[in-house]
Amino acid sequence: MKKFGFTLAEVLITLGVIGVVAAITLPILTKNYQKHVWVNQLKANYSIINQGFAKIMADDGVDNLANTEIWQHVINSGSIDGCRYLDTEATSETCKEFYESLKKYFSITSIEIKNKTYKINGISNTTENINGPLFNLSNGAQIFRTYFRQDGYVYLTIDINGDKKPNTNGRDVFHFANIYKNHSGYGAMFRGIGSCNTTSPYDCWKTSPTYIGCGCGNDYTGRWNGCAGRIIENGWKMDY
Repeated sequence: MKKFGFTLAEVLITLGVIGVVAAITLPILTKNYQKHVWVNQLKANYSIINQGFAKIMADDGVDNLANTEIWQHVINSGSIDGCRYLDTEATSETCKEFYESLKKYFSITSIEIKNKTYKINGISNTTENINGPLFNLSNGAQIFRTYFRQDGYVYLTIDINGDKKPNTNGRDVFHFANIYKNHSGYGAMFRGIGSCNTTSPYDCWKTSPTYIGCGCGNDYTGRWNGCAGRIIENGWKMDY
């Protein structure tokens, strides 16, 4: 009768092949899983941003952030319009009152005036240091590099996992601005920087990747500020 079985050599060869395949596929699977985690965190925080500003307007029954009660703290100071991270006005008493009023709308646990360093993805792989208010959210995310303008315009950067690595544009760091609502002013709906669904031809990550850093992807030399727009418009996929 013929015996069935494997020799030691055959077993070792098989294990070797399995090991090679695993070495090739595991890093890819791990990378794809990490992208999936980042996208889910981005989606959750995008919802928090939109719902928070919508609630601010709903509480006052208006459709323009500039007409809300708490926005009255965002005032012009000299040549500076509003509370902007780059300026000393961001740490003024009126801006601090405004920051405090935002707490209940975004589950902000604490506000720090400190430095935030994050990596700018792209060809240069440089870093950017931001001095200004840092909003720590209860879910571990951080909002920083904020610009609150008197007319209701908002620009902000969000690190979806806070101080956890990689702290990098297009991975766990993304940029947003709110949309101008017809002629009534700036409302609650936010778009990712780099969005192509805009009247400006310079904002799109596809056509103007180097314009004020709106690009996103290995084939662009920009600052990768436009990755939120790319992810959202690609059906919430980090395909880069």
